[in-house]
Amino acid sequence: MLYDYKYDNEVRVKIWKNEHPFEKCKVQKKIVKKLQRDYSKTENEREMILIVELKLPRNHNNYGMLGFEYRKGGDETNIIINVNDYKGELYEANISVMPDIVHKGIPEDYVDGIIKSVEGIRKETMKCGTYNFNIGAHGEVGSSQNMFYVITNILFRILDVDLIDDSIINKIILEEI
Repeated sequence: MLYDYKYDNEVRVKIWKNEHPFEKCKVQKKIVKKLQRDYSKTENEREMILIVELKLPRNHNNYGMLGFEYRKGGDETNIIINVNDYKGELYEANISVMPDIVHKGIPEDYVDGIIKSVEGIRKETMKCGTYNFNIGAHGEVGSSQNMFYVITNILFRILDVDLIDDSIINKIILEEI
């Protein structure tokens, strides 16, 4: 299901739940991180695919798309990030600030933003299982590590919500940006 939110201040958010906006890119490198902190031993009740595409008002840090597939299982929390070519296939249906050129994939340049976000997540929010970051898009100009940090925060907050509704999404977006 696709949710599309447009705000007066030029912020726009698209959220895909249990579907992909395009085919996953070929993986060039997998970065795996096992979290060793005392995370909740419970699993999230729902396995799901969750993707967020975010556009902020024009500045150097204004666009990104990132998503993961969550699979429950085991008593560990594993993060897998599938890295793709920086200048991969174009993503034409993007919501970025024009005239940025947007490519499909998660470049290695932005992995540190994802990891930094994951390491800061409260233990009661991060459930056991595998979070496979396997879809993304980035602008040649408008993307940054910080943008992928923000999107990762948003993803995990949405994952913890039972029902996606306008008031909850508005609260999450306003608090994270």
